[in-house]
Amino acid sequence: MTARMTLTPQMAEYEQKFTDGGEVRWLPYLMYFHPTDHRSFVVNTDSAGFRYSESLTTRYSVADGGQSSGPVRLLAGSSTVFGIGASADSQTLASRLTQNDPVVSTGSTLAVAVSTPLKN
Repeated sequence: MTARMTLTPQMAEYEQKFTDGGEVRWLPYLMYFHPTDHRSFVVNTDSAGFRYSESLTTRYSVADGGQSSGPVRLLAGSSTVFGIGASADSQTLASRLTQNDPVVSTGSTLAVAVSTPLKN
């Protein structure tokens, strides 16, 4: 067993499904995106392929956003926001920020953020 597998066994799950060589979906205008409705101990995705965030025992996602009766915060980004390397959904940045209001993540391991500012 390699040192990486000993120290970070969850990375095998990411390599299998969430990298360029994994099970990606080709989508118009996006190129490719995460598998939908993926379930594991490490990473879970909703019906659109976005990762769940967790607060206590409640899960939140972009596609299932109707669960909250109050405000919901949206966190956008790439691999860090998606939570690459996190040992579980509850350990992602979005989940850690979900203390007062739910935070849903639009993070993607397969996207490059647009750096051009929007103009009014």
